[in-house]
Amino acid sequence: MGITKTPEEAAKRAAIPFVGFVSSPQEAKTLTGDRVDAAGVDLTARMMSNGQPHRALPLTCTLCLAIAARVEGTVVNEVARRAPGPEAEIRIGMPSGVLTAAASVRKLEGRWHAEQGAFYRTQRRMFDGHVYVRASRVLSLA
Repeated sequence: MGITKTPEEAAKRAAIPFVGFVSSPQEAKTLTGDRVDAAGVDLTARMMSNGQPHRALPLTCTLCLAIAARVEGTVVNEVARRAPGPEAEIRIGMPSGVLTAAASVRKLEGRWHAEQGAFYRTQRRMFDGHVYVRASRVLSLA
């Protein structure tokens, strides 16, 4: 790829580009064993990072996929399900489930321009714990 001059130099780099694979919508199982139906996605994608399959989709890759899905002539556009309109969400099947993204592009003077990209996260519990407070600090116990 031209990032380094030798394979030995490349082996020392901490950040290695993601390699992605895309296909038309596919039925698949998630990492938790849930089923993703092909009808529920517009595109299927997998990413490799540092020689390992990524457990989800990195968000920067997600934005790039969403934009590419809108640009005519890209591989991603060719395999993605046709959107009902330019503002329709893009549902990407991945190992952790489905990630919903949005993108808008415009063609100006024969060249594509990305105007906007977005992604939506599902609600999930990020933390569960307890906070201990001295009884003297709680008015009903004081």
